[in-house]
Amino acid sequence: MLNKFLEGLRQIALAPRTKPGEELRSRIRVLCRYPVQIESGEGPPDRAYVVDIGLNGMRVEDVRRLKQGSQVQVASAYPGLEQNRLTCEVVWCRERISGGYNAGLRYQTVAPDSWVRVILDELGLDDERGLQRRKYVRLATSLRAQVRELHSNQLLTEGRVVNVGMGGVLLRSSQPLTEGAEVLCLFGPYSHYPHLSVEATCLSSHHDEDEKDYFHSLGFSHLTAREVREVGRFVVGLLKERSDAPNS
Repeated sequence: MLNKFLEGLRQIALAPRTKPGEELRSRIRVLCRYPVQIESGEGPPDRAYVVDIGLNGMRVEDVRRLKQGSQVQVASAYPGLEQNRLTCEVVWCRERISGGYNAGLRYQTVAPDSWVRVILDELGLDDERGLQRRKYVRLATSLRAQVRELHSNQLLTEGRVVNVGMGGVLLRSSQPLTEGAEVLCLFGPYSHYPHLSVEATCLSSHHDEDEKDYFHSLGFSHLTAREVREVGRFVVGLLKERSDAPNS
């Protein structure tokens, strides 16, 4: 299912900026074209398309007129996933010039195994599950990385990327980092993706007795629109390669 969704991904987009940090991350939208079925309680389900999806909701195109404030059920249109429904509130509904309507939907209930939760988790937008995944998701173990002090540019540690998402990166290295430290994270290059340099905050740093190394959770901070797009292309590219790989 994830592979089919990724085939429809277009780019990572950023809504107008207001504040950095969590509010900024909550406004990140993934542009796509993903077929869904929408049940409004009036007649049979309608087939429509999700054209962007984010942490709090989604935008759908080519739907019947939906009443603002009403609840609808949204399910993936891919065979076998029709019963995996997501309850959403209709935030707005506008008529299209070409016919039909577009609508903005806000998630009301998102089950742990929901198709939306899986997608958000894979893209690193879902902090609740993303933190639980921690070091167990090996998305990009071959990427080299450096961590430098943000203001002095002093090299703090070198290591490897364990996983990377839109919210941050998990690094493995032989030296500890100070929690709360503001750093510059440099990683790559990978395939046709260049080096990335992103400001981050060290959220945690701990030594793993089994692995005999330190694991550092770095949360990206103060991302510009350009950096969001670059990180987004990087993450989506890695996800596509992983979903296409044998035994993935």
